[in-house]
Formats: sequence, C-alpha cells, structure tokens
Amino acid sequence: MRAISRHPGETARIRTNGTSAARPQGARRLRQPVKSAIRTLIMVGTFDPSTSARNGDDIKNSGISNSTVVRMNGVAHGSFVTVKPCGPDVMKSFFNNPNAPDLSCVASVKPGPFMVSP
Repeated sequence: MRAISRHPGETARIRTNGTSAARPQGARRLRQPVKSAIRTLIMVGTFDPSTSARNGDDIKNSGISNSTVVRMNGVAHGSFVTVKPCGPDVMKSFFNNPNAPDLSCVASVKPGPFMVSP
C-alpha cells in the first residue's frame, strides 16, 4: 500500500508497506499559475460545486490573457459535455475559429430540473 500526504509548507510523506520517508516537494515554480498568450477556451458552469464559475475569470486574470471564458447558466461540472448540443458546439467552433468562436447558443442554455441522487 502506498499513500502520499501533502500539507502546505511541509514535505510529502510517502508510506510504503508501513514505512515512511520524507522527500522534498516539487519545485515551487511548478505550483505557480500558468502564464500564456495561447488562445484558450475556459468553460464553466454557474452551478458547479467543484470549481465555481468565478474560477473562469480567476484563471484568465492570473495569466491566461488570450482566453475566452464561457459561462453555462445553471450547469454543473463538465459543461462542455453535459449541455448538448451547445457545449460540444462551442468547443468545435473554438477549434475551427479560436479567435472568434460561435457562442450564440450559450444564451439559450437554461438550468435543468433539480434532482437529488438516491
């Protein structure tokens, strides 16, 4: 059995078969925000419990300067797949024309019915 535990500011502890060893964390630069001018599509759902819709703007403002943030109203995590046909259409449009993707379907996305898993 192997478990890795990481806490901010500490070394990672690796436990293998009941023994533990400490090793230094990866280089700090690996934990820095990515800075890039590459055209990037950032799709977020306004009902995403994992990564809030605000994260799209945070990612863009942290260094992905040449990006397009698309908010899918009332959509949870995975908006690029779960909102059909709009999510996949936006992705295809971005791949075909990254400088001006067709986002016309985004305004028509409405929240689905409220459901609770059994």
